[in-house]
Amino acid sequence: MLPRAAPFPRLARLRSPVWTALLPVSIIVGTFGLLLAPSLASSTVLAAAITTPLLAFVAVVAVVRARLVMLPLGAAAGALAVWATGISGRLGTGVVTALACLTVGTALQRLIPGRWLLLGVVAMSVVDVTLLVSGFGYHQTAVLAAAQNNFHGPRFTGARIGGTTIGYPDLFLAALLGASLAGQRAQAWAAGLLVTLGVAYDSLLSPGLLLPATVPIALTLAAVAWARHRRRRARVARASGPEFSDCGAAAVRTARRTCPEHPSARHGSLTPRPTRLQDDDDGGAAHCGEAVR
Repeated sequence: MLPRAAPFPRLARLRSPVWTALLPVSIIVGTFGLLLAPSLASSTVLAAAITTPLLAFVAVVAVVRARLVMLPLGAAAGALAVWATGISGRLGTGVVTALACLTVGTALQRLIPGRWLLLGVVAMSVVDVTLLVSGFGYHQTAVLAAAQNNFHGPRFTGARIGGTTIGYPDLFLAALLGASLAGQRAQAWAAGLLVTLGVAYDSLLSPGLLLPATVPIALTLAAVAWARHRRRRARVARASGPEFSDCGAAAVRTARRTCPEHPSARHGSLTPRPTRLQDDDDGGAAHCGEAVR
């Protein structure tokens, strides 16, 4: 619910389907990169500690809607992440990490064309499930956890709530979903649907079990796409009925005025031939035309 509509306008100039590959590739590189070179895990934790607060600041300044509210909340979360311990420290770390993921997800959403977004999210979810089922995801998590335990400082590699940890890719994918719906009526009900699916999905968790948290996000985006498709078909159906009837009546009147001897003028009927039917994605009415001979 936090992203506002159309942040980072300059990124829209670079929009291309090629950016879609970043979604599944990010999980592949993040997993096998640490498995092939475990020494990079410490550098990854350090890089997250440096870049995450900066990205969180960008989110508060340029991405969120309630900027005046989020600015003190972000500052308080940063203070808790640096100086507090226990539950308060983990809460602050989680909020700062989520804000940083908001910047990453929103930037990716501006780069990926809308019709390619669902494909990228589904591909990322499939890769996530495959890596966990094959066991690679467990090994990568163990390597990263070991590096975190040896790091003295804020750990901005995920958000921990109680005994549950949500990874960086899952957070920025949720932010990408919110950014794709920002400023639309679907943003509120999609957020509610994601919460419902997330709670139901997390009920499957047990100690030591890893679940691909990208699955509820992909299902939510698929539900949004399906709802949009249904609305688009309903608009076409509504427009095709009365519009063609009105066009036919107008054609009959025209034929009677211009050609009194025309068969349609005598019999009072004329079958219009539709030449174009166009659906407007923004909710505009469909248009139709006819040829009268």
